[in-house]
Amino acid sequence: ARVAERAAASAAQVNERLLSIQQIADTTAAALTGRPLSVESQVRGALLSSLRPHPWMNGIWVAFDDSAPRPANMPQVAGLRRGGALPEVVSANASNLDALLWFTRAKEWNKGAWTEAAEIEQKPNALPSAIYASPFYSGDKFAGVVATSVGLDSLQHLKDEPFANRRPRRADERNDEPPASPITPVPTSKPIALNAGGYFIIDTQGNLISHPEDLTEDGFLMHISSLPEDPFIDAVRKAIEGNAQRLVTHHMSSFVPGYHEDEIYIVAMQPVAATRWVLVTAVLQSEILGGVQDQLLKRAAMLAMTMGMLMIIVLVVAKRFCKPIEKLASRVEAISSGNLDLPPIPVGTRDEIGRLATGFNRMTEQLRHQFAAIEKQTADREKVESELRIARQIQIDLLPRTFPPFPERNEFDLHATNVPARAIGGDFFDFFFVDPDKLVLVIADVSGKGIPAALVMAVTRTIVRNLAIEGLSPLQIVQRTNRRLVADSTTGMFVTMILAEYQPSTGRLIYVNAGHPAVIRYGVDEPSFCCHSSGPLLGIGTAEDLGPTEQHEITLEIGEGLIFYTDGVTEARSPDSELFGDDRLLDVSGVARSGTCEIACDAIVSRVMEYQRNQNADDLTLLLLRRL
Repeated sequence: ARVAERAAASAAQVNERLLSIQQIADTTAAALTGRPLSVESQVRGALLSSLRPHPWMNGIWVAFDDSAPRPANMPQVAGLRRGGALPEVVSANASNLDALLWFTRAKEWNKGAWTEAAEIEQKPNALPSAIYASPFYSGDKFAGVVATSVGLDSLQHLKDEPFANRRPRRADERNDEPPASPITPVPTSKPIALNAGGYFIIDTQGNLISHPEDLTEDGFLMHISSLPEDPFIDAVRKAIEGNAQRLVTHHMSSFVPGYHEDEIYIVAMQPVAATRWVLVTAVLQSEILGGVQDQLLKRAAMLAMTMGMLMIIVLVVAKRFCKPIEKLASRVEAISSGNLDLPPIPVGTRDEIGRLATGFNRMTEQLRHQFAAIEKQTADREKVESELRIARQIQIDLLPRTFPPFPERNEFDLHATNVPARAIGGDFFDFFFVDPDKLVLVIADVSGKGIPAALVMAVTRTIVRNLAIEGLSPLQIVQRTNRRLVADSTTGMFVTMILAEYQPSTGRLIYVNAGHPAVIRYGVDEPSFCCHSSGPLLGIGTAEDLGPTEQHEITLEIGEGLIFYTDGVTEARSPDSELFGDDRLLDVSGVARSGTCEIACDAIVSRVMEYQRNQNADDLTLLLLRRL
């Protein structure tokens, strides 16, 4: 905060100087507007009276536009610039004023404007300057500009007063007005003056235009666009945008000359209101915190002595009581390394230490028994997990896993996937040709999960395959499958299934839906549901009566496709227990219209798994078919 106050005070002084230069140009331009001076000596007298009381101003001059009237014998450019003991006369007929940015900017903007040093072609071996130009008029027509110049080196010489006693002056305050409410000085043995440590100024384009040391030949030591990213450079950019900045950095010497390498600086950046330049001041952290650090070191030394004495007292007292604890600690260390075969600790007292030793012996014995039990449980669990891995592999082997499954057939695209909720699951899919133009498609969901569902799944798949190879219709296959499941099962488990017979040559699809979720049909139109359930669940009821079951038929046009799925898709739940539902499935199914079945399948699975945060409570199976 102290360094920021110093930066604000410095910026206020710089702003006052720049505002005074602006005021001179604006006042002179206002005087020339409507009533131009008729004698050249009058112009020079006015300019000389403006130049004398402002030692930081390099010069002032009037530049007339080519088409503007001017007094007799008045050159196109007339004025004074500071040189030696006396002002030097500026008098010239410029060949092309419109090529000078300070002239054209004031002309085009119709108001006073600063032209920064980086925008001006500086004379060789001359210190950089900035120019403020204010337009004046003859009637309503532009007549010329009054320009004032400030040497950037002069901005390094401010009134050297302690910053803690100075309030930054507003732009509308007079220079001779005392501060309305001085800043309360921060208690310190050595107040830091405005010029202590130096400061530098950066223009709106990121150029370093004023520095306590000599500038380089071109006058610019730094341009932030060419420097690497760093908190210091980032703060400069924000300050150029008009925001005061504070930071602590040890990279000052990397960007600005004259600062000690590897030293830590407290840096404050304050925009200059008149020009939007940025005044940057930096003070060694050790200068600010030196007194504080001395006090801290003294107090730390006293605290260390006190703590040392306390530690000696504690050690003397603790040594008497800690020997039994040390014995227990050594046993704890041995147990933590896995050594439970230790003899009991001898118990010689009945106090708290004795009771602790007795409890420790009992705990050690219990740990020995528990570790033995855990080892046996771990071995049993590993055996079960091994069997589950084998069962999962067998289940994977039962499902088609080569894609594309029929690369020689180009009449259709086919892809499927299965994501079990546990190591093994009850969902399954299958597809196979029973003759060259008859492709059988099956997707089913066995109630429950785990090994029981997987066993019923394997039995159901085998029955369906055997019946399909006999050449039976989808309705006959479903009916006979149900009879066998009812006859062979006493567990009460059931199966939902869609069994379809597809002809690639015609796109004809005959299907039976036994209690399974509807199918999504997609193509030219938006995705919609079709192939709704036309029969009851399989595996319940009696072997003779499946219930009313119907066989239906649809025809896929070229480009149309079907998405078969199990209820693990629509019943997927978010962390808030909200179902994925049919509407979300229809929305995500739109991806199938523009890609392959494999891409669409992966996209749908990814969306569902993301919705339930990869915690699927039910098996998830998809099968996609598209006529090409």
